[in-house]
Amino acid sequence: MKRCALAGAARGRRAVLGSLLLAGALLSACAAAPPAPDAARSGLPILPPSSLGAARRAEQVLYAAYAEREAALHCILDVNAERLRVIGLTALGQRVFTLEQDAAGVRVERAPFAPGELQPQDILADIQLAYWPLATLQAALPQGVRLTEPRAGLRRLYRGPRLVAEVHQATDDPWNGRLWLVNLEHGYSLDITSRPLP
Repeated sequence: MKRCALAGAARGRRAVLGSLLLAGALLSACAAAPPAPDAARSGLPILPPSSLGAARRAEQVLYAAYAEREAALHCILDVNAERLRVIGLTALGQRVFTLEQDAAGVRVERAPFAPGELQPQDILADIQLAYWPLATLQAALPQGVRLTEPRAGLRRLYRGPRLVAEVHQATDDPWNGRLWLVNLEHGYSLDITSRPLP
């Protein structure tokens, strides 16, 4: 498995701390109130796994930047018609969280060192914004929120007139390549490299 090492002397400790920072970045503003069960802070509704329209399994390396902090995380993302699962690991292979979505709802298991603010809806919203079919997302948007794709490889999410997030894809297939997600509203960015798994 591909591993991302954090530089520095106390490598193991920094890997755990870096993953905590990443979890905070993924979840955006920690001080904000938790979102409603069916929506993320971005305003995106959380769609069922079947709405992807395909089964996908990918290994991902994420680099997150949040304020002046940066961190790395290794993830396995597995989606089929019945279930979505994301497993987040530190650079040393320690599990930070496991997120599952199925007909029973959305659940997250956190490691003891993971932040309590971990909001599964926000992780799911970022995944769906980056990887779900555009037309599927557009059909589910609430009033006042719109998603555009002005050109291939670029998505823009607006709340009212305000641009709140962008996704930039480096390849035609985001499941096998690199993309960048920038959340302008909550001040974080994700650099994600994916490769498909059997």
